[in-house]
Amino acid sequence: MLTFFRKIRHSLIESSPAGKALMNDSTRKYLLYATGETVLIVLGILIALAINARYTAINNNKIEHDYIESLLSDLRETQNLFRAVEPINSYSIHCVVRLIDAFGNPDIQLTDSIHYWLRNARMVDNPVPILNTADILFSTGDLRLIKNSELRTEITKWKTFVKDYWLVPLYDIEHEHRGLYRDLTSNVDQFELLILEDSPADSLFPILPRSSSPFPLDARAFFNSQANYASLSDLYRLKLIMANYRLAMQKEAQKIETIIRSISENG
Repeated sequence: MLTFFRKIRHSLIESSPAGKALMNDSTRKYLLYATGETVLIVLGILIALAINARYTAINNNKIEHDYIESLLSDLRETQNLFRAVEPINSYSIHCVVRLIDAFGNPDIQLTDSIHYWLRNARMVDNPVPILNTADILFSTGDLRLIKNSELRTEITKWKTFVKDYWLVPLYDIEHEHRGLYRDLTSNVDQFELLILEDSPADSLFPILPRSSSPFPLDARAFFNSQANYASLSDLYRLKLIMANYRLAMQKEAQKIETIIRSISENG
């Protein structure tokens, strides 16, 4: 390409009157030649930079597309996790409500029901959102490759909120939830609700069904205990708080997914 431009330059010099006059002057001829060479070099550099910039833009677009696809996969997997545990968490709340309602209704204060409701009242499952792609975007600095400013903002908020404003409080609430359940089962122990000694650490006091227990449960005594009522009320409150945190994470994941779909539809 440089040879091509040199030929054009020489042709222009030789065909113009000014160029012919200059050809007779060696100094001017040298300066003109040097100037032409400089222009050719600068032009070559600019062309190379343009080609490199074009290649970099194409490569960055591909990387951005791969990141967005990976992020979308993380968000969908996260929402699937939350949907999978929702029936368990909802039924656990239902069982706590049934126990609280039974305090004012002797007709449903049945021993078998107490065993069943208490076993399910301990259950809670707070999934951890998938943040693999968001973590990589931040650790590598590749968040800059996401051209859509709204999407960049939401990814930043998603990562920050999940780790600092949602998961950390949830861990604290789960710990309080365990403590309340221990209090509740401690109050129940006097009525001989057996605790399995070889249960896994995370099982949180599994309670044996009545058929496996050699002792009857005194339902009337259980429902006359104000401490039991207070523990159940606090347990219900904590379950609702955790449900709100899970809902907030789901909504944020859905919001980011909606933005990604909008970007794809608009090209």
